[in-house]
Amino acid sequence: MWCLEQGKHEGVQLDRLNFGMFCRSPAAIHIGNLTTAAIVNARANPKQKGALESMLTKIVPFGIFLDLTSNFLGIRHEEFEVDLDGIHSRINSTEVYELCLSP
Repeated sequence: MWCLEQGKHEGVQLDRLNFGMFCRSPAAIHIGNLTTAAIVNARANPKQKGALESMLTKIVPFGIFLDLTSNFLGIRHEEFEVDLDGIHSRINSTEVYELCLSP
């Protein structure tokens, strides 16, 4: 999961957007045969979604995971919340992913 405070890709502003890539590996990740899915924040406009999808599929380090992937499940556009608060941080996408840290 990546949270962009500010930045651009392909001339498109990506401030405060989030995206993630999730992989399952039957063995050590460098061996390959990954099953991979990605999510992009649904509140991104169409140009931002395109830029984030381009990053996920073509740019290092993200593209490396796709090189190791034999089963790509695609890119979903989902709403999700990110609350970065040290050991109390939380990421939640109702349909896809939930991660909570606690002491």
